[in-house]
Amino acid sequence: MEAMETRDMELHQQIGTYDAKSKFSEIIRRVGAGESFTITYRGEPVADIIPRKKRDNTRLRAAIEYLANSRKPVVSDEDVRAMISEGRA
Repeated sequence: MEAMETRDMELHQQIGTYDAKSKFSEIIRRVGAGESFTITYRGEPVADIIPRKKRDNTRLRAAIEYLANSRKPVVSDEDVRAMISEGRA
């Protein structure tokens, strides 16, 4: 495996298809630990195996909280009748 620098300036491994096939389990374990690989076929890059980005649920949680806090209060039938009798509805 030949080391090269990526655009992100992280250590990036280049590996041929034969080695990728024979060392697949090791590669997956290393990718899980944060490394990345470029698979080459006859010396030409054909695929990248990179770690999956962790989801940032901050925006999702904020949206859920906003929706939960912006609910209109539930009015009971009794309250509706009282409002009608008062001429408010």
